[in-house]
Amino acid sequence: MEKISLILVVALFIYCEGQLDRRTPPKDLTIDQIMSRMLGGYGAIANRLTLPGGLVLKELDMYVTQEQFNALNSNSKRKRRKAVRNPVSYWDGGRVPYRFTPGHFDDGDQYFVKVAMRELEKYTCLRFKERTTETDYVDMMDSQGCWSRLGKEGGRQELSLDRNGCRFKGLYLHEIGHAVGLIHEQNRPDRDGYIRINEQNIQPGLKDQFNKYPVSYINTYAIPYDFPSVMHYGVTAFSRDGRSQTISALPAYKDKEAEIGRVYQKELSFGDVRVLNAMYRCNDHCDDSVRCDGGFLDQNCECICPDGTSDCMIGKTKLNPGCRNSEDDWKCNVWAKQGECRRRSEWMNTNCARACGSCGNSQNVRQDQENVCENVYDDDTCNEWRDNGDCVVAEDWMRQNCKMSCNYCSKSNPRPNTNCMNAYSDDTKCRGWALEGECVINPAWMPINCASDCHSCKNNGSIPDEGTKTTRTPTQTRPPVVTTPPPTTPPPDSCEDRYPTSGCQRFQSRWNYCTIYKMWMDANCMKTCELCSGGKREKELDSCKDENRYCPDWARRGDCVFNPSYMLSNCKKSCRVCTSGLREGSDELVQQLMAENGSTRSAVSQLSILIAICTVAVLV
Repeated sequence: MEKISLILVVALFIYCEGQLDRRTPPKDLTIDQIMSRMLGGYGAIANRLTLPGGLVLKELDMYVTQEQFNALNSNSKRKRRKAVRNPVSYWDGGRVPYRFTPGHFDDGDQYFVKVAMRELEKYTCLRFKERTTETDYVDMMDSQGCWSRLGKEGGRQELSLDRNGCRFKGLYLHEIGHAVGLIHEQNRPDRDGYIRINEQNIQPGLKDQFNKYPVSYINTYAIPYDFPSVMHYGVTAFSRDGRSQTISALPAYKDKEAEIGRVYQKELSFGDVRVLNAMYRCNDHCDDSVRCDGGFLDQNCECICPDGTSDCMIGKTKLNPGCRNSEDDWKCNVWAKQGECRRRSEWMNTNCARACGSCGNSQNVRQDQENVCENVYDDDTCNEWRDNGDCVVAEDWMRQNCKMSCNYCSKSNPRPNTNCMNAYSDDTKCRGWALEGECVINPAWMPINCASDCHSCKNNGSIPDEGTKTTRTPTQTRPPVVTTPPPTTPPPDSCEDRYPTSGCQRFQSRWNYCTIYKMWMDANCMKTCELCSGGKREKELDSCKDENRYCPDWARRGDCVFNPSYMLSNCKKSCRVCTSGLREGSDELVQQLMAENGSTRSAVSQLSILIAICTVAVLV
């Protein structure tokens, strides 16, 4: 028991500390496991594959039309691409308008979704723009589960990121990947040369979720099967008991199994980047004279190589070839571009020395731009990254690629708008908050009280002699314990139409879906289906309540996924499993987990207490 308690304390320390994802990603769960728990387990999923409006839930998180479903499962001779070939399904010019449904995302969650979008923008020619008057756009919403439409559907199309468990960077990249046209890696037509599907371990009724797309439908662009792809499910996807492997790597690739589907290490893989560049023809404007050995040309007509550098460009001199990363080269370079060399400097400089340039390596510096004051990327994109805080969070990347937007051109003033003291007394905390994105998330407090670290000093002159700064202003107030202020709009209520009310009302008035598709409608259209206070069916929710006053806070922090044994039993309302079908599915999942772990009531009880302590510490 003491050992269990110690493990829980250590886990809670990591949990409380957090990281760039804002919420610590679950290291013991894969992408598909998170998705299935948000939908009440595989038993519940098997009963809700057909959804309102003729839509079909395919492979857990793709919300497709009947026409798309038939095409993805047909043996047609029509030639298709790895994602969707029909140009109508691509976003024109790679530009994807989007909006956040009002009240569904606070400022912090919006920021981290945009971080994922910026990663796609840095590696591909996709551009994400907040919607103004566009008729075709992605509507980010807080509905039941994690899911997206496939490619551009035309008009408003939904992308759900349930606040109770879907808000991690790996899931953002996965669902946005579907929205721009990517499919699941494990369904590729050539998958049998790399993995084995263990049909005997699949949940009854869900074997068709592993159907291969026909070779006539998919074009893999001759890109090898991609085990670390952000679009790959885990090795127990659709498992009958939650632990038996349904996906096994063939012996020649057994060492790849550990990285399949893991949320905590999900970044865009080299294969993901290469496919998206091919789909959207990002290098069509480039001169054919530039060639890459093993890599490909990106939107800026430079090579992207499997190790994350541009060293595979034919004729290029490799800089400091003796410098090495001890971690995976591709991931090191991804992390470096995200600003991790400053944010986690000790670990990165030790393990990703080449990517951070900490051993004299400068392979990321564009020599042709060293004395030129201009942006490598288009000005609009650089300006948008600047406005979203990348000049602070990813300073090294922006200095190399968006020099003009960040005003990094003057050698006499290498870090503009930093020539003042932070008003807040602790510079270390200001720096840490700034590198975590708080200058954008918390604009009412940070740019004033941590002006130097937010690059928001009003005096933009050269740094005074001996590097001294202007006097610290003592009149500013101290920061709150929680650095991010409350959202401007309250979080969605447990009993509301999380799917747009107009759609819910149309489903019910025209087709009586509250009865025909009871499980889905109850979960997403509770108000329309009269389940809220005063509604005709309110009694169905009488037994659904939270047993602990901290349940709403735990649910928002993801514990419906992290700690389902406790949460799905004691926090039903906050975990949104009140309606009949979801309640049955969650009860089945809890029984399964308890059977796997034996009698863990006392450990779970201790965990709930520790989480309460952690939550109180964060919220006070």
